[in-house]
Amino acid sequence: MKIDLNESFYSNTVNYPELRDALVEFGFKPMKNDLTYNTVGKTIKLKQAIQHINKTEEELVVFLNERGMEVEIHES
Repeated sequence: MKIDLNESFYSNTVNYPELRDALVEFGFKPMKNDLTYNTVGKTIKLKQAIQHINKTEEELVVFLNERGMEVEIHES
Protein backbone atom coordinates (compact mmCIF):
# COMPACT_ATOMS: atom_id res chain seq x y z
CA MET A 1 0.00 0.00 0.00
CA LYS A 2 1.41 3.38 -0.98
CA ILE A 3 0.78 6.45 1.09
CA ASP A 4 1.52 9.85 -0.42
CA LEU A 5 2.07 12.46 2.28
CA ASN A 6 1.34 15.30 -0.14
CA GLU A 7 -2.06 13.90 -1.08
CA SER A 8 -5.18 14.47 0.98
CA PHE A 9 -6.24 12.25 3.83
CA TYR A 10 -9.25 11.30 1.71
CA SER A 11 -7.20 10.42 -1.38
CA ASN A 12 -4.97 8.15 0.65
CA THR A 13 -7.85 6.28 2.23
CA VAL A 14 -10.70 6.20 -0.29
CA ASN A 15 -9.46 2.93 -1.83
CA TYR A 16 -8.34 1.44 1.49
CA PRO A 17 -11.14 1.53 4.09
CA GLU A 18 -8.94 -0.39 6.51
CA LEU A 19 -6.37 2.42 6.30
CA ARG A 20 -8.98 4.99 7.28
CA ASP A 21 -9.90 2.91 10.34
CA ALA A 22 -6.24 2.52 11.29
CA LEU A 23 -5.55 6.24 10.88
CA VAL A 24 -8.55 7.08 13.08
CA GLU A 25 -7.08 4.76 15.72
CA PHE A 26 -3.66 6.40 15.24
CA GLY A 27 -5.10 9.74 16.29
CA PHE A 28 -7.18 11.20 13.49
CA LYS A 29 -10.38 10.81 15.53
CA PRO A 30 -12.43 13.48 13.69
CA MET A 31 -12.03 11.55 10.43
CA LYS A 32 -14.31 8.85 11.79
CA ASN A 33 -17.19 11.24 11.13
CA ASP A 34 -18.26 10.93 7.48
CA LEU A 35 -18.99 14.66 7.14
CA THR A 36 -15.54 15.62 8.38
CA TYR A 37 -13.95 12.91 6.25
CA ASN A 38 -15.72 14.13 3.11
CA THR A 39 -14.94 17.81 3.71
CA VAL A 40 -11.78 18.36 5.75
CA GLY A 41 -10.40 15.00 4.65
CA LYS A 42 -10.44 16.13 1.03
CA THR A 43 -8.50 19.32 1.74
CA ILE A 44 -5.92 18.48 4.40
CA LYS A 45 -2.77 16.78 3.20
CA LEU A 46 -1.75 13.74 5.19
CA LYS A 47 1.59 15.38 6.03
CA GLN A 48 -0.25 18.34 7.59
CA ALA A 49 -2.63 16.05 9.43
CA ILE A 50 0.28 14.12 10.99
CA GLN A 51 1.84 17.35 12.21
CA HIS A 52 -1.52 18.53 13.55
CA ILE A 53 -1.72 15.57 15.94
CA ASN A 54 1.95 15.95 16.97
CA LYS A 55 3.07 12.62 15.52
CA THR A 56 5.84 11.75 13.09
CA GLU A 57 5.86 9.90 9.81
CA GLU A 58 8.02 7.24 11.41
CA GLU A 59 5.48 6.69 14.19
CA LEU A 60 2.82 6.26 11.52
CA VAL A 61 4.83 3.61 9.67
CA VAL A 62 5.51 1.65 12.87
CA PHE A 63 1.85 1.88 13.89
CA LEU A 64 0.59 0.61 10.53
CA ASN A 65 3.22 -2.14 10.35
CA GLU A 66 2.15 -3.35 13.80
CA ARG A 67 -1.35 -3.73 12.39
CA GLY A 68 -0.12 -5.86 9.51
CA MET A 69 -0.17 -3.11 6.88
CA GLU A 70 2.95 -2.84 4.81
CA VAL A 71 3.18 0.74 3.70
CA GLU A 72 5.43 2.69 1.42
CA ILE A 73 5.48 6.38 2.19
CA HIS A 74 6.52 8.86 -0.46
CA GLU A 75 6.00 12.47 -1.35
CA SER A 76 4.91 13.52 -4.81
